[in-house]
Amino acid sequence: MTGDHNGGVIWICGLAGVGKTTLATEVTRLLRQTHASVALIDGDDFRKTQMPDAGYERSDRLLVARAISGQAWENARQGSLCVVATISLFAEIHDGNRACEQTYRLPLVLSCLSAPDALLRTRRASLMHAATDVVGRHIRAEMPCAPDHTFVNEGRIELLHAEALTLCQLWSARRQRLLPTAR
Repeated sequence: MTGDHNGGVIWICGLAGVGKTTLATEVTRLLRQTHASVALIDGDDFRKTQMPDAGYERSDRLLVARAISGQAWENARQGSLCVVATISLFAEIHDGNRACEQTYRLPLVLSCLSAPDALLRTRRASLMHAATDVVGRHIRAEMPCAPDHTFVNEGRIELLHAEALTLCQLWSARRQRLLPTAR
């Protein structure tokens, strides 16, 4: 099925505390200035509203990641540009998103955020102290093999805003490559 060429997915992943939600919110704000339909899926909110009984073990995290990906691509197929902020650090999910990009001929931009250890320790102090199923500590993080975008967030909000613009430009370029050629 060929999708509406206004649809697509910007998938922002990384460990807890790296700034995924902040970046995704800014990307969404920027895109809404020029696109009629932009949806934001925040992994934490999705889990709370759609899968509140899911645990945090690897198998449950993978189940939630699959559901988030499915929702994002359904939105994209309906013509919405879907911005996703989620940990979802599983090769299976990254590969599945690339396969959807090819199947639906809709643009995907895969972004991977990271942050210096000192910043993560500060942001995740309570999480790291109490939790037992933390991705990157107790559960192996499978970082994307070939992300379209990477960013090391050092905690400077103005740089995060600049990266949001970069992601918007990447999506626009990817979309242009997938538009049907004029005959």
